[in-house]
Amino acid sequence: MKKSKLFLGALSLLAFAACSDDKTNEPVNPVNDGAKAYVKVSVMTTSPGSRAEEPDGTDFEDGTKTPVDENTINSVLLVFYDVNRKYIGDVLLSKDDITMKDGNPDVPEQNVERYGTSVAEVSLGGIEPKYMMAFANPISTANIKQDIDAVKLQIRKAYRDNDNKGFFTMNNSVYFDTEGNIHRQVPVSADQIFSSKEEAATATGDNVIKVWLERMAGKVTLSGAANDNSIADREGKLDSKNLKFVVEGWGLNATAKQMYLSKIYNMDIAQSYPSLNNLLSSFYWNDPTRHRSYWAFSPDYAKPDNNTGVDFPYVSDQVTDNSKFNYVSFNSILSGENHNLPGATVYTLENTVNSAFYQKSCDYRNSALVAAVVVGHYEVEGAQQTFFVRNDRIYLEEDFKKEMANIAGGYLIDKDNNALNSENYSDQLFNIVHPDKPVSGDESKGVQENRVTVELSSVADANAAGILYKADENTDAVEITEANFEAVNQKIYEICGLSYEYKNGYAYFNIPIQHLGKTPVNAETVSAGSYGIVRNHHYNITVTDWAPLSFATLGTGVHDPDEPIVPPTDPSDKIAVKAEMRVLTWRLVPQSVILGE
Repeated sequence: MKKSKLFLGALSLLAFAACSDDKTNEPVNPVNDGAKAYVKVSVMTTSPGSRAEEPDGTDFEDGTKTPVDENTINSVLLVFYDVNRKYIGDVLLSKDDITMKDGNPDVPEQNVERYGTSVAEVSLGGIEPKYMMAFANPISTANIKQDIDAVKLQIRKAYRDNDNKGFFTMNNSVYFDTEGNIHRQVPVSADQIFSSKEEAATATGDNVIKVWLERMAGKVTLSGAANDNSIADREGKLDSKNLKFVVEGWGLNATAKQMYLSKIYNMDIAQSYPSLNNLLSSFYWNDPTRHRSYWAFSPDYAKPDNNTGVDFPYVSDQVTDNSKFNYVSFNSILSGENHNLPGATVYTLENTVNSAFYQKSCDYRNSALVAAVVVGHYEVEGAQQTFFVRNDRIYLEEDFKKEMANIAGGYLIDKDNNALNSENYSDQLFNIVHPDKPVSGDESKGVQENRVTVELSSVADANAAGILYKADENTDAVEITEANFEAVNQKIYEICGLSYEYKNGYAYFNIPIQHLGKTPVNAETVSAGSYGIVRNHHYNITVTDWAPLSFATLGTGVHDPDEPIVPPTDPSDKIAVKAEMRVLTWRLVPQSVILGE
């Protein structure tokens, strides 16, 4: 089994202290020297920690320089606020203003990997700064030059600058102190403000402003257990047929479209720090010693009172531009823009949801949980081909149509008054279709993407085959015409019902990404914090094996590979792969998965 690590942000501006988000209305004090002030800022990056060394069991992992540069600070915007948390000024530092060095012997307990300092000159209009926030590699600087209460609600739709192709965006971490006060901004004292650049340059110790930064991105890696990270083929026999599943790639699904710029804890939901702490008590979520926390509230955290499929689709047909999350197609993971081979790493926005989403009672759970999706194809008796599953039987396409003919035979008869069956069925009589409405039940929940039925291909084909329609045993058989064609097909749907299609043998396995929450064995409900992606965490998923082959672990089939994937929510939630998932801080979160289980 592979060991994976979670890692904390590799580039940090280390903050010794921060203050509560509570508002104040204290008088604003002018500084003596008027327009300009100088401060010295220390920039630090964390080194890897050891699970054995940490009493809370956390693992840390360095950011990389290649193949993706996760570490570089290309620029830092320092924003200053007065005692009432109102914006008073800012300064933008370039990478040339901060020289990074290895190690930091002054703060060994912080696992510092690299550090650097810079002196900043800032115009503050003669007002004494009380707080500061830092934004590294900002996507936009315009809407963060505001008061703190406005900044903390800013939304971002990317985690890197330059249209998500540049440097990783970071800002100072958010956490609660031991008294339960939230720390978002860094306090600035009079001893940290200087009247000249030369004076600021000589500052040491507590006279230097130190801030921890954490990346906005989350990071996911999915690998097989083999040395080359590949996932072994799955082979077995089902319904007396030899099957082999070949993995062709993986990708992320149900990813967030937006996230908060600064980490948010919505106290309208949590109500208070004690209640939040109790809610997340199953894991070590708040870490004031390291000036960080390991959970957050995303913009779409709350569960709607009545889901109609608009916000969170039940099925693929309901996905629109208004859906809360991004749902990608099978083809895009198979060979398109979302294709990744096992061993690859993908970055994404923070995405957490209320634990009410992942309870067994939520019948659209899998459309609300961000997941890694493993895609590939089955071979049946050595050939990649379309097949169908119905009542724990596997049918190839023509055999499936003949079986549907047997079922529909009480209503479709030939001119000799013989019920339609597998013997008198003629080619091209049926088309295989995905209906847009269930034959009964709640229409708002739609029809699962790979559920199909049959219908007559056309009036002409039915007439050419000599097929008549008999509505019931008390009526005479009639010719199929344009006038009754729709009613006949509706009756066929009612009688034949729905089966599962695996077009071209395509199937996928949905693996909801686990966070750090721990649910006790046999618990009635799933613990808060059990699923989701939190910024600056690395989720390392290792597929260790396949579950025993069965119809329950076969994976989800595909009817139209260009339709968005909305995994069905099955109370049994069989995943079909064994996988080990770990969350690294650039904090490591491990997860091991048995595909199909």
